[in-house]
Amino acid sequence: MGGKVEEVPGPEISSVARKIARETGGHFMDQFTYAERAYDWRGKHSLAAEVIGAVDPDWFVMGAGTGGTVTSLARHARFTNRKVKVCVTDPENSAFFPGWRENNRGATARGSRIEGIGRPVVEPSFLFPLVNRMIQVPDPASIATMRVAADRLGVRPGASTGTALFGALKILHEMHERGERGTVVTVLCDPGERYLDTYYDDEWLRQRGIDHTPWLPVIETFLDNGVWALPTTWPEPSRPAAVLWNM
Repeated sequence: MGGKVEEVPGPEISSVARKIARETGGHFMDQFTYAERAYDWRGKHSLAAEVIGAVDPDWFVMGAGTGGTVTSLARHARFTNRKVKVCVTDPENSAFFPGWRENNRGATARGSRIEGIGRPVVEPSFLFPLVNRMIQVPDPASIATMRVAADRLGVRPGASTGTALFGALKILHEMHERGERGTVVTVLCDPGERYLDTYYDDEWLRQRGIDHTPWLPVIETFLDNGVWALPTTWPEPSRPAAVLWNM
């Protein structure tokens, strides 16, 4: 139809798109700003309504790209007076986690290596007050959880699913340690087939300095016997526990 694809580095997508729209007399849809506004969070035919209506979970865990999904689910929960709390799992080099932790919407970062989630800036659709908790997940842990999930579930997910699933398992472990019972929901949000030559390629990971192998037994051991033990080569964060930084 006469369109043209302009390829740019991920962090620059919005600024380039806005510039092209201005120069050509076009309209920039600006997904990162309007995601939370366009979503019908009051409706009964949405992901939020489906998840909450089906299982009434204690926690919903997911990474954030625009922030629209987690924001809308939190709004739907409040609208329907449900108990679910929202935890956002954030990859390395994303601005969302430090921005939320410090209540700083001007926070910046290099940009995530986990496709689909994490941003170099705090996007307008990511609303701090609607997020109960954040967990920053190391990229190797995301890859390891993705790989274990592919083996255990019979469904090959992508890396952003690994990030979310890591956080969901951590919350389950904490609930078990406190003697609590409940339901934790996450989303298998990206098919792994598109990542066969990246996240599922050991050589590709090696070239980028990502060694996921120490994290494989962390996930496998937890699934087998409920023990949560971080790799000895990964130091515990020194931040106060109150900011919920811990792995």
